[in-house]
Amino acid sequence: MSSKIVRKEKQTTSLYDFLINFAYAFVKVLRIDFMLTFKRVTSDHQDFVELIRLLDQDLYSRYKKGQAEYDKYNKIEFIDTVIVAYHENQAMACGCFKKYNDTTIEIKRMFVKPEMRGRGIAKRILLELESWGIQQGFSKSILETGTGQPEAINLYEKLGYKRIPNYDQYAGMPESVCMEKNIHLRPANIAT
Repeated sequence: MSSKIVRKEKQTTSLYDFLINFAYAFVKVLRIDFMLTFKRVTSDHQDFVELIRLLDQDLYSRYKKGQAEYDKYNKIEFIDTVIVAYHENQAMACGCFKKYNDTTIEIKRMFVKPEMRGRGIAKRILLELESWGIQQGFSKSILETGTGQPEAINLYEKLGYKRIPNYDQYAGMPESVCMEKNIHLRPANIAT
């Protein structure tokens, strides 16, 4: 009889711990959410350029020498659809898109500084980029990420992206993961 009581106490304690941890994480996300600002800029904006430098370092740490093959596809010049996220006036995250064809945008250069990850910032940037694409008349979004970025793949799948055969320059590149999503009108508030 006493072993059943102990098990219930352990279950209660672990449920309690779970709820406390969940509440703490939720408050942490809300706290950062209220302190974020998003700016639409161009690809020559100094903060975007610096975040891309950090992104490239991150990619080289994940893919080593193999990343050099992708560098030529990651050039972002003359892009006027760039978003930079700021926390306490410090650039913390970015993303952009470029026109792929008359109906499709290609999401590029998504990055969140390591100390800001896990707070929903990438989701908000991606949703804002999609909304911006919709405003410009596009109905589909595509992107390429890599097998060494499981957190990115997970985010994209949660937001409705589906894997597709690797397109264009990514065809035949085994570390590439290409995805697409039909984008639709949604409320302008991206705080979801």
